[in-house]
Amino acid sequence: MSCVNNLSFSLDEGVLKSDIEFSSSAWLILFATKEDSCGEQSSRMTAMDAASKNEGEMIGKRTLTFN
Repeated sequence: MSCVNNLSFSLDEGVLKSDIEFSSSAWLILFATKEDSCGEQSSRMTAMDAASKNEGEMIGKRTLTFN
């Protein structure tokens, strides 16, 4: 345990800043991709809901017409 206490670390400010910028950029890309995927899924769900409603109305009209 005493050898852990004797260790010292020095961080170069440029390296630390670069790492923070890279990490921030990676998170922004991840969130943008996630939001894009959620938006696409929402659009598909809305389109399928509208298509299902239209199909129900069309079936109702055809039933009245042919019966």
